[in-house]
Amino acid sequence: MLTLRLDKKRHNIVSSQEFPEIVFQVIEAAERENWTADLVRGALEANPGNPQLLDFISKNPAYDPKITKEQGQGIKDVVTEAQEIVNKRLGFLRSSFELALQNIDVMTAYKKLHDELHNLIFAVFPLVEDAARLLPDGKDARSNLAKYDKTLRTAIETMRQAGQSEGVEAEEAQWIGQLDLGRKELKAVLDDFDKENLQTALQKIRDVLETQPTHVNQKLWRAMNSENSRLPELIKVLEEVMTYLKDGPPERRVKFETGIQSLKTLTAKLEALINEHDTWQDVIDRLPEIGDWIGSDLSKFKARWEKVRAKLAPFYVSKTDEETAADLEKADGLIEKALSSAEGPAPAAPFDASLFEDYRVKAAWRFYDVDGMLLERCEYLRDIRNQVL
Repeated sequence: MLTLRLDKKRHNIVSSQEFPEIVFQVIEAAERENWTADLVRGALEANPGNPQLLDFISKNPAYDPKITKEQGQGIKDVVTEAQEIVNKRLGFLRSSFELALQNIDVMTAYKKLHDELHNLIFAVFPLVEDAARLLPDGKDARSNLAKYDKTLRTAIETMRQAGQSEGVEAEEAQWIGQLDLGRKELKAVLDDFDKENLQTALQKIRDVLETQPTHVNQKLWRAMNSENSRLPELIKVLEEVMTYLKDGPPERRVKFETGIQSLKTLTAKLEALINEHDTWQDVIDRLPEIGDWIGSDLSKFKARWEKVRAKLAPFYVSKTDEETAADLEKADGLIEKALSSAEGPAPAAPFDASLFEDYRVKAAWRFYDVDGMLLERCEYLRDIRNQVL
């Protein structure tokens, strides 16, 4: 049929030896090169009584070789218009992802800056300060600081690369440079110890770690919220386009539906994580101030603590990290129990401030975990973008 009726060379169209795959490749080539009507005509000439073919033509009269030229042109116009609508929707979808490309990259870059800063604050710099207190002659102080220098240098290099991403503000390079300068000055102290130089170096690092997380966090959430607000729009376009696939291959529709559902799931998870992160960010910043009331006015501490725990209690349950969530809930219970014992005219026992400090540490790590989950969502957005473009 291809050779005699359509003047097509089979070897230019198909590469498979399996008949179903051959049929698929022929149809795909016909749609791609706009000779589907000729293919239907040739098939009908070769097998005029085929019921499936006749049924297809009855549902798609544009491919009926018996219709008049005028009828054919009218149907072709309608089909072309429908195709243009689909193309317009698909074009919008593509342009939306292309528009989101830079925003997703910026979001990921700021997420890396954010996470590296948090890692230094929670896991590295406290160890640096502990070792620095033992200088110049403390056991293992110099060797430990030498190890931490390597960790600092690796983190700074990661942040420097993220800061060079397109769309990241140039001012980020300034504080990254300040952080590296403090690291170098601290390293120099190991070779030529001077207490004043040591404190200067530590303060330069401390200044960055105390001021930049909030600054970076604001830019990260601006990018994250902007991207998340785009997803419902993309879902709507995908659902509109899917209406034009109702007569297409079932496996294609299933794949499309799966993709839409994945986007809906991603949108919901992003929304929940952003809300949880904002809550943790607010609470983590307030916990030190609340803890200051333990020694001066326990009743004021309790009043402020109750407000905080009311915000965080919904997040004690976590499907992603049940152990951390359980530890946090346990620390909460210990504080409540200790407060009950410390209240009243004749308290059974004074309130143990270390319980609140333990809670602060666990809360900080839970906040860190939420950051990690959000970075995973950023990476997932990048994967979606790479598949679509």
